[in-house]
Amino acid sequence: MFEGRRFHLLAGLLIAVSAFLVYSNTFHATFHFDDTGSILEDYTIRNLKNLPDILQGSRGISRATFAVNYALGGLNVAGYHIVNLAIHIINAILVYFLVFLTLNKIDNLREKAKRIAVYTALLFSVHPIQPQAVTYIVQRMEILGSMFMLTGLLLLIK
Repeated sequence: MFEGRRFHLLAGLLIAVSAFLVYSNTFHATFHFDDTGSILEDYTIRNLKNLPDILQGSRGISRATFAVNYALGGLNVAGYHIVNLAIHIINAILVYFLVFLTLNKIDNLREKAKRIAVYTALLFSVHPIQPQAVTYIVQRMEILGSMFMLTGLLLLIK
């Protein structure tokens, strides 16, 4: 099972399905706390013509994703949760590749690298410490930061 070229694809699919099963029950959770100021009361995100100004402002990338969310679905909370889950799944897959590429460089761990990487990424994707970052919409800022950091580490390894 751990051999072959398709394993990375299967691992990514397993990680995505596992995270979806764990977090799909949160798609209709309401806006909370800082969501009010960052989404409900931020009228600049309600017009995509404001994207250049949004991107230049504080937390521009996160706010730009809120603007795109608003353009696609208004204040329908499900869309915001789906994007957060998608980013979390990307992060879990990045963790998989980070662990795999790191362990694959160590001779005596090369055979176990895929197995350890998939188990680590699965744990990351469904661990009970993650719900705050995934289900609390404004915490997209945190998971986007993680995504960029993980991407940077992977580029460094490559």
